[in-house]
Amino acid sequence: MTPTTGACTVWPAGPWDLLVALRARVVGAAGGQAPTEASHLQRQAWAEMMCSEGVTIYLAEIDGVAVGTATLVIVPNITYEYAPTAFVKGVFVAASQRP
Repeated sequence: MTPTTGACTVWPAGPWDLLVALRARVVGAAGGQAPTEASHLQRQAWAEMMCSEGVTIYLAEIDGVAVGTATLVIVPNITYEYAPTAFVKGVFVAASQRP
């Protein structure tokens, strides 16, 4: 499978982007069906993530097709001269975009 060569656009997700994030997970997957709605638990988790200070979800698209997600979590820290610590979690790249 050859990755798409179009321009990739990445942006911080907003409350309205849940379906984009869910669709990224099925792009290029065998038999994957793009969801048309989110479950109650998915909506609940998304809303909590959107309201969590220090949490940013990034979405990636190529030619208008969702192809990836990543979550950045920044937390306070009492070491390293009180500089915050960042964690990148939940990284996902659509199967169609992997080498």
